[in-house]
Amino acid sequence: MSITNIKEVAKFAGVSPATVSRVMNGTIAGDSVLGEKVLKAVRELKYYPNHIARALRTNAPYGPSFFERTSVQRDAKKAIAKAAWEKVSDEPILYIEAGTTTMALVEHLREYKGEIYTNSLPIVTELMHVPNLRIHIWGGDVIPDVAATVGPTTVDAMKRSPKGVGLLTASGLDERKGLTCFNPNSVFLKRTLIEISLKTYVLADHTKWDRQCTRHVASISEIDEFITDDRTSVEHIEWVRSQGVVVTVVPVSNLDSRG
Repeated sequence: MSITNIKEVAKFAGVSPATVSRVMNGTIAGDSVLGEKVLKAVRELKYYPNHIARALRTNAPYGPSFFERTSVQRDAKKAIAKAAWEKVSDEPILYIEAGTTTMALVEHLREYKGEIYTNSLPIVTELMHVPNLRIHIWGGDVIPDVAATVGPTTVDAMKRSPKGVGLLTASGLDERKGLTCFNPNSVFLKRTLIEISLKTYVLADHTKWDRQCTRHVASISEIDEFITDDRTSVEHIEWVRSQGVVVTVVPVSNLDSRG
């Protein structure tokens, strides 16, 4: 594990430590002149933000593990995934971001005849032996608690992918902050997925609303369609629609969500 610190990255890139921090937080775009200089230094020096390095060394998650989270709001996630599948099943190329809701797509993706690009290790593991399915993994740094690849190498691989339709998740949703997450590396990945997708779907259950996450990813208006369950408040649904985003609401209120 590298012990490179932010000052060394800044020196290598010829910028200030504050600039490195803003690039890593997503405040400065990774494809800007400054962003590219910083990301080149990050790759060359194999730099990880402190909490990422700590998680890799100790296997300490940000919260419950990925597999523990798959059981939370299970029925809502399955219903949301089914609705998403019905919308994208005929698309030739799908981008699928790692997440417990997108993981629920697996049972449908076994029937898929197109190509999948993903950073999700569990999705690759589940689908890699499915006949007639081409699956590509965006390489990068493996983060155990999200069971995914992240980081500058992953983002670079995403940008080289052929055009496809994107499905991503959100750690938090807020009318003021939009899509949010905790992991700074996920900011790059989510933003890149939105930028490269022909159409972007966000899959998120009602518990993601008003959750306080520290990292801004994107405004709601930057996505194309939002798929959620019917426990999401009418006020939130109408607000999303007011931003010009299509909303699909799936019924789960009569089910045991085990969440």
